Amino acid sequence: MNEKSAAAAGIKYNVWTEEFKDNDRSLAEGETIGKIKMLLDEKEKPIGVQILGPHAGDLISEWVAVLNGKVKLSTLAAAIHPYPTIGEINKKVAGTYFSPKIFSEKVQKGLKFFFHLKGRACAEETCSE
Repeated sequence: MNEKSAAAAGIKYNVWTEEFKDNDRSLAEGETIGKIKMLLDEKEKPIGVQILGPHAGDLISEWVAVLNGKVKLSTLAAAIHPYPTIGEINKKVAGTYFSPKIFSEKVQKGLKFFFHLKGRACAEETCSE
């Protein structure tokens, strides 16, 4: 699904993009023109991906698994991709979506609290700050 078809269907969506010029392999090969665009519905489920650039046909394979519901977007974002490859752009666009959630102020405060906890099993001399 693209933006036009999502709008025509009355689906509310958000768009996330990554440029090929920001991918190290693309830079190394001098192929800096292109981008990947990911559309998520209001439930944050992927509803479409468009890729314009070198090896677009190869890059879309991971998205087939995501869009068919067999692979979660978080799985793609956490996947280890060889470096430097153009395939990293798939991970990057998925990761860009998760970054604000992972690094939000609320999460940072929770982690800070968690890592400053001292349990009863902690001996006084080994747990001092």
